[in-house]
Amino acid sequence: MHRVVITGLGCITPIGNDVDSFRTSLFAGATGIAAFHAYPEAPGPTQGLRFTRTAAVKDFDPRQHLDSGVVVSTDRTTQFAILAARQAAQHSNLLQHHSPEDVAILVGCSCGGRQAEETETAKLYTRDARVHPLTVTRTMASAGSSHISIDLGVTGPVLNISTACASGTHAIGLAFQIVDDVLDIEAPSESLGKTAGKDQVQQKITFPVVYGLERSRQMAESERLQAHAALGIFNGRADRLRQIADFVVHRKA
Repeated sequence: MHRVVITGLGCITPIGNDVDSFRTSLFAGATGIAAFHAYPEAPGPTQGLRFTRTAAVKDFDPRQHLDSGVVVSTDRTTQFAILAARQAAQHSNLLQHHSPEDVAILVGCSCGGRQAEETETAKLYTRDARVHPLTVTRTMASAGSSHISIDLGVTGPVLNISTACASGTHAIGLAFQIVDDVLDIEAPSESLGKTAGKDQVQQKITFPVVYGLERSRQMAESERLQAHAALGIFNGRADRLRQIADFVVHRKA
């Protein structure tokens, strides 16, 4: 837990649907903003919108990569997540080096499939029609993390953080709780400043009780990385928060 490295990459983006094409487009200064195609569900020739250009993923056909059952049960956002995670896992040979139960899936996603949600909402309120029975699983924020674990066969902890701009600080808070649970078992009372083993005596449902010590450590590290990722857009202004995240996870008391 003292050294973190990136071992695999994957991406589905408006400027490339794999790492190599993304890198080439990025360094060439290519833009992903372009006129978008007509959406069958949208109203009228203007699509009901006042703008005509978006940064949309292009040349993506999920049927080339996913089983028909997965395509039907997922929205495009989840399909992007599955393929990007699959690329990263293949790039790193992750599951060749680690057992499925020792791998955790942690995804930051503020909302699920809006395309599916808007389509079904329109059916319900404009036509009084029944919504598709898979609407919930298509639109839930955790759809991506859930389907990634299924696709890769990962059986370790699976978690999605969906708290918009607060995702980074919430990840720090969750990491703190996980590490605190671990230290209650491993650290002496003198360094903790409280009675060690108190959680066990009180039979609290802690992370080590549910997941075990090693998985709890993995989850804490995943939360630290999630916090760093969420704070990335703030550059140096968030250095103090990054330091807090590192301290929270790496502390020994």
